[in-house]
Amino acid sequence: MNKKVNMQSFNLLLGPVLFAISFVGLAGIFGKDGAAAIGIAIWMIVWWTTAAASIAVTSMVPVVINAFIPIIPMSSALSQFSSETIVMLFGANLLTLAWGPTGLGNRLALGALRIVGPSVRQQMVVWFVVTGIFSALLPNTAVATMFMPVAIAMLVFLGHENIAKSDLAPPILLAICYGSVLGGGMTPLGGGMNPMAIAIIQDYTGQEFMYTEWIFRMVPYVVLVSIFVIIAMIAMPLKIKKIEGTKEYFKSQYNELGTIKRGEGICLILFITALVLMFTRSYYAAILPNFTTGLSLLFLGFITFFIKDENDKPIMTWEYASHNAMWGLLFLIAGGAVMANMLTATGAVAVVAELVKGMSLTGGMMTIFIFTFISYNLAEFTAQTTASTLCIPLVLSVTAAFGLLPTPYIFITCMAFSGSFLVPAGIRAIAMGYGLQVGDILKRGSVVYVVFLAATTVIGYLLMEYWPYFSQLPGIPIQ
Repeated sequence: MNKKVNMQSFNLLLGPVLFAISFVGLAGIFGKDGAAAIGIAIWMIVWWTTAAASIAVTSMVPVVINAFIPIIPMSSALSQFSSETIVMLFGANLLTLAWGPTGLGNRLALGALRIVGPSVRQQMVVWFVVTGIFSALLPNTAVATMFMPVAIAMLVFLGHENIAKSDLAPPILLAICYGSVLGGGMTPLGGGMNPMAIAIIQDYTGQEFMYTEWIFRMVPYVVLVSIFVIIAMIAMPLKIKKIEGTKEYFKSQYNELGTIKRGEGICLILFITALVLMFTRSYYAAILPNFTTGLSLLFLGFITFFIKDENDKPIMTWEYASHNAMWGLLFLIAGGAVMANMLTATGAVAVVAELVKGMSLTGGMMTIFIFTFISYNLAEFTAQTTASTLCIPLVLSVTAAFGLLPTPYIFITCMAFSGSFLVPAGIRAIAMGYGLQVGDILKRGSVVYVVFLAATTVIGYLLMEYWPYFSQLPGIPIQ
């Protein structure tokens, strides 16, 4: 016991000590504010990975430090706690909380099990593919937010209520995380980083960049890389390889539920409505400019307090919501966003980009790997949109300086910042909000990280060398 307490005390002190070392030692390279931002990132990562403090408490670190060492405007830091993403997550949480009391959670769980079957590896592949397809058309966070509760409902039904101690939860929840991230690279609609990259390309070429140009190149690329990611996922050892029960058993259990009840039906209709509103946002945006994806989810969650179930009781009550809402998740997402904002606003990320420009890059496999490595890690520690903003101009600058054709490197870079598997933030934070442990994220994510970097680099190189269309783009001459 004393050894455990001593280790926790050591980890608690290690975070601020490393912050102080970074603040003093890196100021000459990144400037005072940049060094402080890097120190905060290191502090948070240490506490997250060692569980020295809860994820919510750790997420308060950047705001607390910013009060004593002004790094970014405090209004900018605090605004992350009421951002569109936070509103979306809270709204989705309200919307799905009612699945337990109404019984919809059990129905969805049995529905998934009777279709997919008891094989855990098969479950992983299906969750990965389904979320990947949806994330090609919807924001990554929105996809993970909507599908994670369905998987949680299945896990709870199977007796894995304690996600932190479950051996079944990590592979399934992380498959959702990975699919939600990778699928976003297939189309320009898959995330804010893609339109940002397209805007930069259009400025560079002076011509309109057709979305089909993106799709025809990136869909094959993403599919090929995803195959290797899936192989990496299912090749990792599993403590539970098969869920107890057969398809026939799950079908019989599903049939015993009988016809869908009023409360279940209302929750299901609200869930489907949420998906429809996400897909059709562009059609009503001009009429309802403030009714964003986040606000639509909040609205649907809000009305659950007033709609009655078959027992003439409200589907949701504030007492239930306040005790069961994932408050820690909201802090985790917001704190991670503040950290990313600091790294970008202080110019710390830009310094890394300038260091890359100083390398002698002559094209080929090594150049691709460097672009991939830098782009991926910037996306991991800041945000995919930030990585897009910094990395595409960097690629254009470096390729121009060394006389390289920029087109293939642009798409390879876009593939690189479509991955995110390691840091317990972003989409992984949603899984953490349900109880997934940082150790599971790092253990499985590190394998996928290596495979993703290798696959992105090698496949990108092969596409560049042997598929001429991949390297051609209107407005950029072929060299």
